[in-house]
Amino acid sequence: MFKSFDTAWVKQALLRVYQSGWTITVMVGLSLIFCNFHGRQAFIVWWCAFSGIALIGFSIFLGNLPYRLLKPDARISRLANFWAWLVWCVGALLIVLSPIFAEPLVLILLVPVGAVTAVLCCRWVSRKGLLAWIQ
Repeated sequence: MFKSFDTAWVKQALLRVYQSGWTITVMVGLSLIFCNFHGRQAFIVWWCAFSGIALIGFSIFLGNLPYRLLKPDARISRLANFWAWLVWCVGALLIVLSPIFAEPLVLILLVPVGAVTAVLCCRWVSRKGLLAWIQ
């Protein structure tokens, strides 16, 4: 009765759009415009979510250092151990604090927007190899 609609091209097109750097630019621009209309609280909510996910995401990209340090055969200085765990703790703290700053409840929608933007940014940087010189 009904013909099957082939959606493979739609999935492929959406995948290409999400992998583009322009998607990140548009999401950041729209978020900042929204924050401009709703004030400092909106920016704090978005920035805490974005920076918390970005800190943890880049830490994972760079080798998931806190978990790599748990191996007994790895010889890494105590200072590297301290900084690795500090990055994870600050990232987790920012993620937890992000919804607390949402004074009007509509600003809570900026938490997932900031998180998705940070994930897309981390994936774009890892795909482009911009932090390969650190490893």
